[in-house]
Amino acid sequence: MAFEHGKNLGLFVLSYKGLYKLLDYCFDRRSTNHLIAGAVFGSIIFGKKTGVNHQIVLYLLSRVSIGLATLAYKKV
Repeated sequence: MAFEHGKNLGLFVLSYKGLYKLLDYCFDRRSTNHLIAGAVFGSIIFGKKTGVNHQIVLYLLSRVSIGLATLAYKKV
């Protein structure tokens, strides 16, 4: 399970950074480049229904929720 976890995270980081840099090069720097690269390769790599992927997705969901809550709190 540790190998699958490391392999999935490594593949995600390499593919995400590659697409993100390509989008920056082609379409200039936009805030949506992060979202597009993350959504594309997140769904490809973490889309398989395994216990490890489920755990990673839940962790990332909690991080995004905390980030959005922090942004909402700073705006108030």
